[in-house]
Amino acid sequence: MSRIRAQLTAGSVVTTLKNTVDHVVTEYGVASLRGRSIAQRARELIAIAAPEHRDELRHEAKRFELLP
Repeated sequence: MSRIRAQLTAGSVVTTLKNTVDHVVTEYGVASLRGRSIAQRARELIAIAAPEHRDELRHEAKRFELLP
């Protein structure tokens, strides 16, 4: 299961605002998020997710209207 998700699990707690996260690093790369739109942020995060999860993440992002 990928740790990058289109939506948080019910009951999850977030202590960092999305606007304060500049970079996310995985073994597949670095996503630069500062100043990006929601759609751009989604694309950046999908690009650094494990390859076997990218199609599902893209589908979920479209379902939640994060991507056109």
